[in-house]
Amino acid sequence: MRIYQPDSYLTAAGRPVLLIYFHGGGWTIGSIETHHNVCASLAQMSNSAVASVEYRLSPEHKFPAAVEDALASVEWLLAPDNRQSVGLPRDMDVGVGGDSGGGRLAATVCHELKEKHKLKFQAINIIFMQLFAYLPMLD
Repeated sequence: MRIYQPDSYLTAAGRPVLLIYFHGGGWTIGSIETHHNVCASLAQMSNSAVASVEYRLSPEHKFPAAVEDALASVEWLLAPDNRQSVGLPRDMDVGVGGDSGGGRLAATVCHELKEKHKLKFQAINIIFMQLFAYLPMLD
């Protein structure tokens, strides 16, 4: 896990915010390293802390390893004492988010924890890419 802190916690809500972020990569590629710039930018542009979570990837780790890691990291960060131990404010609004496969993990976390914890928000960025190949022999 890597913590990104903003220069200022001046959010529209008036309270410090923590986004627990799961990187994309279809649960087979990606890491907190590949999403470093994304998370650093999110923290600065939103004036919110971002906790970028590393989780076990396939095929080395079978389902539901990534889900278990995501749930464990969110439950750990929901405890004020644990947040404080990594340099975050104790009193924060906490939400989850991610891109692509990480967005799916965020949705799963919300579903699994809905009875136990009330997360303040969910932010999912699903990226759809379309690739067009130029084939000169078809002109």
